[in-house]
Amino acid sequence: MLCLDYFGVVMEQIVYNYTHIDGQKLKGIIMDEEDIKQRIKDYQQADGVRALTCGNNSKHEKLYPKVLEQGLVLLCPNCKYTQTYIPDLFFDDGFYEWLRGMKSLI
Repeated sequence: MLCLDYFGVVMEQIVYNYTHIDGQKLKGIIMDEEDIKQRIKDYQQADGVRALTCGNNSKHEKLYPKVLEQGLVLLCPNCKYTQTYIPDLFFDDGFYEWLRGMKSLI
């Protein structure tokens, strides 16, 4: 499946809940839900990035990751909003290294 990223570049869309086989990603990246949860938590706590927010009301608190029956989802702590799509950037090791480096500068 293809999608456009924020810069208009075509990229492969990896949807975590549907493209894993025995915990292995299509691109050969092995990550479990706890790894992805930690990446999301680190992102949500970082300064200088746009936080993932509620689809019902962007003024609600930041979304947080949780594993439910359907897999890893993002939940709003203020309402019942549930986002099943996990953005591709959380599967990108390069992005995560950049994020970790940015956090160390603070």
